[in-house]
Amino acid sequence: MKEKNYKYYLLQEYFKKYPEVFNLREKEYLLMASANDDFLSNYEIVREIYDEFGLIPKSENIYDGFADLIFDTCGIENKNIIEVGGGHLPRLAKRLSERQVSGTIKVYDPLLSIYEKSSPKLQLVREMFSDKTNVTDADLLVGLMPCGAALDIVCSAVKNNKDFLVALCEGGPHGDYFDYFESEEEWLSTVISVARSGVKDNDMGELVIEKSLVKYKDDYPVIYNKRK
Repeated sequence: MKEKNYKYYLLQEYFKKYPEVFNLREKEYLLMASANDDFLSNYEIVREIYDEFGLIPKSENIYDGFADLIFDTCGIENKNIIEVGGGHLPRLAKRLSERQVSGTIKVYDPLLSIYEKSSPKLQLVREMFSDKTNVTDADLLVGLMPCGAALDIVCSAVKNNKDFLVALCEGGPHGDYFDYFESEEEWLSTVISVARSGVKDNDMGELVIEKSLVKYKDDYPVIYNKRK
């Protein structure tokens, strides 16, 4: 079976076994994308299902890359971590949970699959996250290209003096309720400005801005606070 036909076959079998993970439009899109490898690096639902199938090499896998970045930059042991925007399938959170001996991962996303089950270590919250969400017990807030929610993560983190690490994306002017931003640059500068001011005002160290995920075809900056 040719590779592209194999992807199509895997998707069809997955939809039969788990019919309520993706809606009809998403299913059609995924089947179409299975014939075009260029879709892999650009669309979250393609990435997450291909990762579920084990089709992405570790060297090209942004979930592995971002998990490594969190581990190396912030540490995960004995920490209660909130991930915002985990997608249909909590691929990043599962990696963090597998590496964590003590602590918890709580994932917020209303799209989380009903077939995914919570556990004491990996808690799934099928709700929207906002800067009003209770983060009292959290030590670290993270997000992997969470679009508009990036601003909610930053605002919540600085308001509650919590560490954060967010991989930004085009977010604002492309496809969600932040469409009132006139440009991608305006959106990114707004998030970074809020983060920088909050980190400084709340004595959270310094704001670090890096392009840490370029090798995974993510050219947008990663931002996090680094305490002294």
